[in-house]
Amino acid sequence: MNADSPNHHPPPLRILWDGDIQASKPCGGISRYCEGILSELGQYQDLKLLALCPKAAPAFRVQAPNLRQISRWDLPVIDRFRLQRFQPEIFHSAHYQSSPLEVPVTIQTVLDFVDRRFPVFYSNRDGFAAHQLRCLQDAQGVVAIS
Repeated sequence: MNADSPNHHPPPLRILWDGDIQASKPCGGISRYCEGILSELGQYQDLKLLALCPKAAPAFRVQAPNLRQISRWDLPVIDRFRLQRFQPEIFHSAHYQSSPLEVPVTIQTVLDFVDRRFPVFYSNRDGFAAHQLRCLQDAQGVVAIS
């Protein structure tokens, strides 16, 4: 089929979504954001989403036609092959994770920096602040949520 033909559809954009934060804050604002965005994005015909989440994370409650999920628990053993076969074009991290694969575009989500305002409630803040900065500097896009 000719690429200029009106019936030609480009392949769907493949997004690898990291939902690691959902394990530590399953009912927090960032988890609600993740659940909502995965549900909405999973409806688009021209997108394919693969959510890389901890076991029992809220993403596993999301049902959408173009959304599949892999548990981080199984990643080292079984799902690395599935992840490579998916060939993601974008990696979107909800909480300062690096992509487990080489991906052309990385997007980081930044949430309210409450850990910076109240460092006494969080461990390893200095090391984490440097990690946050590296992730944001390496990202091609940032989603800021307040």
